[in-house]
Amino acid sequence: MSSRDKTSIPDNTSLLLVVPVSLRLKDGITWLESQACNGVERWAESFGTIVFAAPVIPEELAEREVSTVWRDVDELNCRSRAQFVPLPWAYRWRDFLKTLKPTRKILRGLVEKTRYLHISLSGLTGDWAAVAALEAKKLGRPYGAHTDRVEFSVQLAMEPRPSLSRMLKAYAQYPLVKYYQRHIVKNCAVGLWHGYDCYRVYSRWCSNNFNVHDIHTKAHDYIGKPAVEDKAKRVLNEKPLRIVYTGRASGMKGPLDWVRTLGYARDFGADFKAVWVGAGPMMDEMKDLAHELKLENYVEFPGFVEERQQLLQYLRNAHMLVFTHLTPESPRCLIEAFVSGTPIVGYENAYAGDLVEGYGGGAFEKLRDAQGLGRLIAELAQERPRLARLIREAGENGTRWNDEAIFRHRSDLLKQNLP
Repeated sequence: MSSRDKTSIPDNTSLLLVVPVSLRLKDGITWLESQACNGVERWAESFGTIVFAAPVIPEELAEREVSTVWRDVDELNCRSRAQFVPLPWAYRWRDFLKTLKPTRKILRGLVEKTRYLHISLSGLTGDWAAVAALEAKKLGRPYGAHTDRVEFSVQLAMEPRPSLSRMLKAYAQYPLVKYYQRHIVKNCAVGLWHGYDCYRVYSRWCSNNFNVHDIHTKAHDYIGKPAVEDKAKRVLNEKPLRIVYTGRASGMKGPLDWVRTLGYARDFGADFKAVWVGAGPMMDEMKDLAHELKLENYVEFPGFVEERQQLLQYLRNAHMLVFTHLTPESPRCLIEAFVSGTPIVGYENAYAGDLVEGYGGGAFEKLRDAQGLGRLIAELAQERPRLARLIREAGENGTRWNDEAIFRHRSDLLKQNLP
């Protein structure tokens, strides 16, 4: 048991988390995605017992999730105070309806025995967090709600070229998911919305809201002010411009827009080297488009990087992170860029705008204007003093982000707002 685990926290501060993050059961071991494990440890710094209820991913799907880093939950420094409750994988209607009654019973029992309930919304079928909220409502128990993306909008952009049946299904479910989530949110005691895009949408339905963040960067991940200043000075003369993006190559990230943006930046005269660090279903399409636009000498796709320090090194080495997100969500990579002293340059959205408000460190073009964004990148490649200023601003912005402070803030808000 670690020294942190020995901290005396009253038992009546138990916390139930019902989330869509998958558990994995293999070889008699319970596995959880590494960042979610970090989240459990951070929650445990403020609460007594942590009860983590989540669906169990089928093994054939888990084996295909090459970009997921799994961690044995027995390695957690709070393991003696953490309980992991497996729930059914029920994202198809027949599976959901078949497992609904017994799972409701499980969730009701968990709600009854824990002091605080915090749910993370995800969708319609298989959203056990919403079911837990409904059970809490029946019991007269308050709950907090959280999400890091506007699910009913995101679902429309999950696939680049969906089949007609899947497209019709997505549009049919859009109003259902919106209505369902609005009902859950209207009844929550406190809404902790990750990023201003989510806050702006969900706070309309809840009477008690906070704009928060869900990050996993450590205080020691910060690049440091001397390194930021050195980077700002070197960028005045360094060529070519170094561009990075870190994330999954999926429809909501706008990966094809990203490639087109770089094509426009080149056409406007920018000399650069760009890397997309990550894997995903659209990676082959990205590579094909890069070949079509003759960007082979400009863009690299190193794939998924598991080691966190290596990932941060990509961000630290870059002069800018270029993003082309198409949907209202709150990607952590923008904050990780600030921690690395790297400005963010991309499509305008409420989340990114809120991150730079009062701090700077970003430059934006309107949504889906790949040509305009390419022109902006070319301008920054030429206006090096302007880019140096953005690097300094990004570095200052990055001083305020670390997981312990962020999770402590969220924990305090739950305790203060769940009677």
